[in-house]
Amino acid sequence: MEAPKTFLPKGGGYENLTVYKKATIIYDLTFYFTNRFLTKGDRTIDQMVQAARSGKQNIAEGSAASSTSSETELKLMNVARASMQELLVDYEDYLRVRNLLLWPLQDERAVRTREFCKTHTEVAHYMTDIERRSDEALANIAITLIHQFDNMMGKLLDRLQTDFVEKGGIREQMTAARLGYRNEQKDHIAKLEAENHHLKARIAELEQKLKGPMRLIGMISLMGLMGLMSCSKEQVEEPVLQEAICFNGGLQENSDITAGTRAEEGTPLSDLANTFQVWAFKNMSYEESTESYAALQEVMHDYTVNWRENSANTTTSNSSGWEYVNQQPSGRTEQSIKYWDLSAKAYKFFGYVLPTTGAVEVEFYKSNGTDGAYEAYEVNGNYSKCRMSFTTDAREEAAAPYFSKLWFSNNSPGSEHIYPSMVKMQFFKPFAKVRFMFKFAAPDEPILIELPHFFPTNQGRQIHLSGTFRLIYPLTGDETKESWETEDITYAMAAFTQDYYEAAANETDETVLANQKHWYTVLPAKNQGAYTLTVRVNGEERACYVPAEYMDWLPGYSYTYIFKVNEDGGVKFDAINIAFTDWQGNTEKEKIVYNW
Repeated sequence: MEAPKTFLPKGGGYENLTVYKKATIIYDLTFYFTNRFLTKGDRTIDQMVQAARSGKQNIAEGSAASSTSSETELKLMNVARASMQELLVDYEDYLRVRNLLLWPLQDERAVRTREFCKTHTEVAHYMTDIERRSDEALANIAITLIHQFDNMMGKLLDRLQTDFVEKGGIREQMTAARLGYRNEQKDHIAKLEAENHHLKARIAELEQKLKGPMRLIGMISLMGLMGLMSCSKEQVEEPVLQEAICFNGGLQENSDITAGTRAEEGTPLSDLANTFQVWAFKNMSYEESTESYAALQEVMHDYTVNWRENSANTTTSNSSGWEYVNQQPSGRTEQSIKYWDLSAKAYKFFGYVLPTTGAVEVEFYKSNGTDGAYEAYEVNGNYSKCRMSFTTDAREEAAAPYFSKLWFSNNSPGSEHIYPSMVKMQFFKPFAKVRFMFKFAAPDEPILIELPHFFPTNQGRQIHLSGTFRLIYPLTGDETKESWETEDITYAMAAFTQDYYEAAANETDETVLANQKHWYTVLPAKNQGAYTLTVRVNGEERACYVPAEYMDWLPGYSYTYIFKVNEDGGVKFDAINIAFTDWQGNTEKEKIVYNW
């Protein structure tokens, strides 16, 4: 008999609420803002800090009270919202009485701030270089955060009210839990009585057969039936196998990526290539003390997947106009697409799109080997890693393959990678795209830019264009994401010398505009150190330093380095714009880091 179900909802958990994280950022920013820009002894300091604190603390108290009182939770959440509105008025008053600008909605700074605040929910994101920001900028950032907080809190309150109407308060839930448990007891007792009646009749029948030569067989059957009286039917069912697979990809400059199984959902890689090679493995054990997966078993080995047009209703797994289906080459065994073993501790899928020229070398690292070398695959080889290598040249981007991120699942509740969900693999090129551009503080003034030279500061360092790119996929152990490396560099250049020119609105010649926009396609690089821009502005030599923290280039990402030319002719590093294919499955437009 199952234990009675609890009726009290689990309280707390507020630390993971995005609205609470926003409130924490607002409090820390307000504390810093008031102590820096307001005069000591000004009563406004205490009022603003207390309003920000009230917004944060009432969320925590309301969440804690949710397990016993929906009314208290709703009341405290409304207090938090009202406190933030009071703080909003204080920030707006600060700007107004000091003749500072409340950024209009369509102002470029306001647009960038909204996009940044949407995707950054950690206090550390806002404290970097905070001392360099003006009171106008910090006030506008706080106002943006408060507006986003208010929008989220409104949605949260709507949901809490809906839950109260549908599920009732604590008293209604107590009554429902008590009545539900009584009904379950009655149904369970009735079921046991029916089963016992059947078993007693069967035992009586077998006892008649215990005479003569049937005695031994009858005893065995009787013992089996007595054992079954303590077991439910559900405990002896075979595990369910389900089938599902999906291959989806996004180009590195396509920001609207929607995972899906059909052509109209997302960017199908069938536009680029028709053949994929896929590997899949499952781990059958998990060691909690080391958080490590082991006991590896193969699901798919070098599984060939072709895109087959007009295959609707011709294979077992599709129901639309096209799909990716398994079509093994001549002489190879067609593999079954059914791979879900619900008792597995983890699954890993990865693969690549066949390149137009050259070949991808796939090797496996044997965890019990003595020399640490990678080798060809063999069945039951006790492997811990798979490595894919490809010799490539960024100047011939189209010829390179697409590689996939590691699709990993340990069947954790709440994860989109759950058994037996679709395996949504996304692919990327083994390159990064880099550009640099100039913006002018006084665009109407004649400024002549000559001889730009954007180069690595590390002595002897060059920008790599060709060499060997490798992806390493973990199969066992505690790693759950792939890693990458480059080596055997065969071609490099010293510097970027052609900037990406953004034409004025009146320049409409499409051919001219296309030729003016210049991207550099390069091999990815990490830990490469700082870069320096040297340029001649109106005949004078200028230089600008870009810190090493902004100079790591990941495969599949695009980077824009913006240099602002000041009115006095000086040049400063202004911003980094990183637009990229979102490998994790959470669609984002752009990820922007601003150095205000």
